[in-house]
Amino acid sequence: MERQKTQEELLEKIAELERENDYFKRIFDAFPVNVFVKDTDCRYTMTSRVCDELNGAERGGLIGKTDFEVRNNREIAQSLYEDDQYVMNQKIGTRMLSPTLEEDVLRYFDIYKEPILDDDKNVIGLVGLVVDSNSQVLVEDKNLIFTEQYSDEYKNENNLMMDYDLTTNEGILLSKPEEFAYIPDRLSNPSETLREMGYLDDENAALVHTLVLKVQAGSNKCSCVMKYYDDVHNQKTGIIHVTPLFDKEGHASHAICVIRTIPEEYVLDEKKKIIMQDVNSRFFQLMTSVYERVVYVSPMRDWYQVLKNNEDNQIKDNGSYEEIKEFWQSVLSAQEFRQFQNLFFNRDLIYKGKRPGINTFRSKCKTPDGTVRWKEITIFAQPCEDDESAFIVAIADIEDDVQEENRLKRHIVNKQVIDILSTIVEYRDLESGEHIRRIQALSELLLREYSSYEDTESFTDDEIKIISAASAMHDIGKIAISDTILLKPGKLTREEFENMKEHTVKGSEMIRTVASIQDKEYAKYCYEICRYHHERYDGKGYPEGLVGDQIPISAQIVSVADVYDALVSKRCYKNAYSKELAYEMIMNGECGTFSEKVLRCFVNCREAIEALYN
Repeated sequence: MERQKTQEELLEKIAELERENDYFKRIFDAFPVNVFVKDTDCRYTMTSRVCDELNGAERGGLIGKTDFEVRNNREIAQSLYEDDQYVMNQKIGTRMLSPTLEEDVLRYFDIYKEPILDDDKNVIGLVGLVVDSNSQVLVEDKNLIFTEQYSDEYKNENNLMMDYDLTTNEGILLSKPEEFAYIPDRLSNPSETLREMGYLDDENAALVHTLVLKVQAGSNKCSCVMKYYDDVHNQKTGIIHVTPLFDKEGHASHAICVIRTIPEEYVLDEKKKIIMQDVNSRFFQLMTSVYERVVYVSPMRDWYQVLKNNEDNQIKDNGSYEEIKEFWQSVLSAQEFRQFQNLFFNRDLIYKGKRPGINTFRSKCKTPDGTVRWKEITIFAQPCEDDESAFIVAIADIEDDVQEENRLKRHIVNKQVIDILSTIVEYRDLESGEHIRRIQALSELLLREYSSYEDTESFTDDEIKIISAASAMHDIGKIAISDTILLKPGKLTREEFENMKEHTVKGSEMIRTVASIQDKEYAKYCYEICRYHHERYDGKGYPEGLVGDQIPISAQIVSVADVYDALVSKRCYKNAYSKELAYEMIMNGECGTFSEKVLRCFVNCREAIEALYN
């Protein structure tokens, strides 16, 4: 009897708790604003009805998901994740402004977050409140919104911040420092209006307009260093960022433009940052164009996230560390999985710091339809602040690489690789950015002329394009040469010149390290050009002293193109020579010896070559 009474009391207690839980859920749903609760892994554990509706989810459909699954824009998801981490790590509340594009209408939301603490002051999650704001509230309340927690790029009230409508070319000022007091809050064609008002000269107005055009054409964040004038016409140096806001279909009709002042002594550093940002952006585009699946794995946080997935299979968008291991075990052979596991799931390797930065291997993988295809698996070590063992797995299908269509696609990818590496060369060598593009144009002219002769080797149109593109790699080895030698204004010493000559060997070795993401033709021509473009027809060149037609014709062609451009261009150690003098020096053998066939091409193309420098 006593036992039955105890069970009845227990059931009544359970029913009471269920009624209480239902009561709190109904209260939560009654809020007319977006309210949510997250756990320490940033997963939604409770959401209001409005929260689900605004995110286009069924009631309760957000529970268990992170913002990486909910948001269409990964950059926005990353910013929300970092803010969540800040709230829980610092145990303080935050308020941030989030611009959101809804059916081509830009809306601003105030997001309030507070940590949830237990009795021992340990963080067990956070609660968030999202309030629909408007530009008027934003202007009046900007000092509260832009707190010290957020990036200098947006928070500083001394920055000019603008919402730019990419469809109408209108701008609405969101933040305006005192030095821009006379600028109206609404601008029609901002770059042109600022030019007419005297804040920008013609050159810098064109720079701003160019950034907007890039974003309108689909580029991600674009930046540049610029000059501008304040209200009293003092010239200042600043950096402008134009960041597009993408809708669910990947289209951007709005962008956020920010102009911030930078001291003159930081100009070079900012330019370096922009170059590296551009390289990183283009490398990410390269990855997403080459690979069919990209997965981020964090062993210490027991989490993985799919960044890209072109295959319809049973892998979830995210999950635990053990789940991703089980997935790889199901698609790889036993031997290949052991190789994969030893390299990237071995904690001894991870914590002893012996993991390789990048590793690539080929494997036959099972596909969802039961067939087996060759895949190329590349793993990039990706250590971050809270997980030194994190890495990215990128998968490329190589089953059909022998087909012409895929070969052409790889040509495009390799050109992007060349562009990325040549961008770094431009920065290291501090020559005009046009140098590499001129070498490519000169090489194409000479190759087409060379192929027109009956007594010479003929190249196809496709081969000419490949060799011309590969010519951009001729000086990649200069990355490994010291600045004191590379940028020396005077004549090099014998020892310095010997050091400089090593750029051919070092460059060709670099080419071999990226050969796994190139096809054989690109790798062949890049290697030939990089290693042999300083060889001379008479055998007095370097690094190997090749004689005559031992020198690949690709390297011979690029060699004469490089010599001519060097002569007619200003360098840190000399002024530019005239076209006439440069032509005579090459023909008289003052800059090395070339084959009669290559010189014949040079003579016949003289008019077209000189036209490139008008």
